[in-house]
Amino acid sequence: EKTMDSSAKSSSHLNVHPNGPSYAPPMIPIDTDDGISYKAINGVSGDLLEQNDQMFNQVSSNFSAFQVNATSILQLV
Repeated sequence: EKTMDSSAKSSSHLNVHPNGPSYAPPMIPIDTDDGISYKAINGVSGDLLEQNDQMFNQVSSNFSAFQVNATSILQLV
């Protein structure tokens, strides 16, 4: 039976850059409209996808509002 060190396996995909930024780089926007309606995906899966889409849209709106608010505050300083 072949055994493998789990720490070697789990850390092999990590790229640690001690002098790099401590934040995640911005994601590249992608076109999410693939033409498939949530209604075409029946049942719980379609419902969950629709709920996720609504939540992501709300998060995006919140980030946009935060950026506008932060810009306004910085202009006052």
